[in-house]
Amino acid sequence: MMVYPPAVSPPRPDHLVAPRLVARAATAVLLAAVALAAQVPARFTLGDSRERVRQVQGTPDVIERLPSLDTEVWSYGNSTVKFDPRTGHVVEYIDGERRLRVALPPRAKPAPGIAPAAPSAPLSLGTPRDDVLRAYGRPWAYTRDANAKHAFLAYGRSIVRLLVDDERVDGWIVRDSSIRVEAAQLAEGESAMGIVRANGSTRVAVAPATLRGRV
Repeated sequence: MMVYPPAVSPPRPDHLVAPRLVARAATAVLLAAVALAAQVPARFTLGDSRERVRQVQGTPDVIERLPSLDTEVWSYGNSTVKFDPRTGHVVEYIDGERRLRVALPPRAKPAPGIAPAAPSAPLSLGTPRDDVLRAYGRPWAYTRDANAKHAFLAYGRSIVRLLVDDERVDGWIVRDSSIRVEAAQLAEGESAMGIVRANGSTRVAVAPATLRGRV
């Protein structure tokens, strides 16, 4: 009986092996990137922790801790994120440079049977915060006054003021077409913001201290 040696496959040419190795390596890198992206949140929002902001936004350029003002501010260029130092949660942001990956979505879906606010719908006194956001999207700044009684949403050079307790519109400064308000309530909303009229119809708008010099 004759014994034959085992069959040996001929070696694969290098020009066939190399592309397969490159493809496998590329697939591994892609899967790793997808896994990392799934772990890192895409945006942060009001109420989020320092850790989440750092995950989303990266290390800030400057961190200012101001105990006398009971505040902590992280700066990314000229954009800032303000934290409550006691809780470590986001309470304000200013993003004139559009550098922040911040979201400010409505808190809830419209109630059944109630149509959501249409894009650019005119605002009126008492409009809920959620309807402002549905109509005009994320403001480039969300700040509060010193007593945290009012919140200010900045759109272009205009400002919408909310009562923090019930999150409803109670004033505005209309300086451009970024927001629209009910014509019949324009003066009332301006008056609530301390706007004074000079020379008949000329309006002198005083921006909130938290946004002065920016709008």
